[in-house]
Amino acid sequence: AMAMAERDRATRLAALAAVAAACRRSRNQELVARFDREVVPELLQVALGDGNRQPRLSAVIALKQARTPEAVKALEVIAGCPDPQVAKAAHVKKIRVGREAHEEPHDHAGDTDRPDRGKE
Repeated sequence: AMAMAERDRATRLAALAAVAAACRRSRNQELVARFDREVVPELLQVALGDGNRQPRLSAVIALKQARTPEAVKALEVIAGCPDPQVAKAAHVKKIRVGREAHEEPHDHAGDTDRPDRGKE
């Protein structure tokens, strides 16, 4: 709630990035739904806006941290923007949405890349 009330742009973007990270960690469905509904449109607008590139890149980073369904859709839109640096930052390689988004392959028991995995 405090992040939504913040008026200073840089501070607000930092607060929204913290909310994005919390979204990704907790996977609380209410938080994810609110993030998608209220925060993603704002971050998309910032990322596609004119002016200073830093806030635009910060918005992209926050969307990438969240990895919610709407954040991934927004990143796909931003990847087509005319600013090559922002577009490149928004490019995603098959980001997985949901809980598995933050799990690395080496965390899974039974991985085939390590023959000893799953035999402990």
